[in-house]
Amino acid sequence: MESKAKGYSPSVWKLRKLLQIASQVVGSRFTFCTWYHSEPCIDALPHLKLIVQIDGTFLYGKYRGTLLIATSQDGDTHVVLFAFAIVEGENKEAWSWFLSNIRQHVVQERKNLCLISDRHGGILSAVADERVQWHPPYAHHIFCIRHLASNLNSEHKDPWLKKTLVNMGYELMPNRVEEMLAELRSHNQRAAEWIADIPKHQWCRSHDEGGRYDHMTTNLSECINGILKGARWARVRDKFNPPDGSLHYYRTVLDSMRQNEIIWRPYAANEIRNLIP
Repeated sequence: MESKAKGYSPSVWKLRKLLQIASQVVGSRFTFCTWYHSEPCIDALPHLKLIVQIDGTFLYGKYRGTLLIATSQDGDTHVVLFAFAIVEGENKEAWSWFLSNIRQHVVQERKNLCLISDRHGGILSAVADERVQWHPPYAHHIFCIRHLASNLNSEHKDPWLKKTLVNMGYELMPNRVEEMLAELRSHNQRAAEWIADIPKHQWCRSHDEGGRYDHMTTNLSECINGILKGARWARVRDKFNPPDGSLHYYRTVLDSMRQNEIIWRPYAANEIRNLIP
């Protein structure tokens, strides 16, 4: 088994029992992609905002790779992780494959979705590919204002520019945005040209016609990344099925809470009681 996997341990191949695996040999290089989507979360899609936040994070350990995730949120601000994948790295091929799977298996025929991401070249190339079906009218691609401001700051090393761009992004009045843009142009012409190359509807709340549902960042995905931080070192199989049985434990707990109509776990319930005078 080890030789057939070209150095990959049996842990990788045991995922066949749990997930759909796409693997192929490209020359002498082994390409490995694993896709997972949650049926209960997909069932919840009609109750979610029409937003999809995507992000990628590096994995550590024997197999480095990249974890791609897709999240959304319901009307009660619950964060829903409905799909993730392990790929070799962030590039056009990986993001195209991931977004195509989301389109085919998760959002399916839904249109006018709001796709929120950073401006990674792989994402931009994937969205530009009409075969992936994340272009209008299927979806509108907008950018995380925090990442955009960080990109600007990396380019010009000016905290004032970064803060001003964030303020423009959150501004609701178009005329006020133009005033701030004029002020920024007088401060740094090159920075103003950099911003002008990005359509306003992709970063400015005053021009997006409400498609963002007021989501200006990819914080939902960043939140999930924080939760999964410890799993970055785990074996490939254990990222999906922890060996300590915690996945089964939490499923059992949630099922019990649902059957008994319990909303809060004891710790959270006690904290809430302490807040009540």
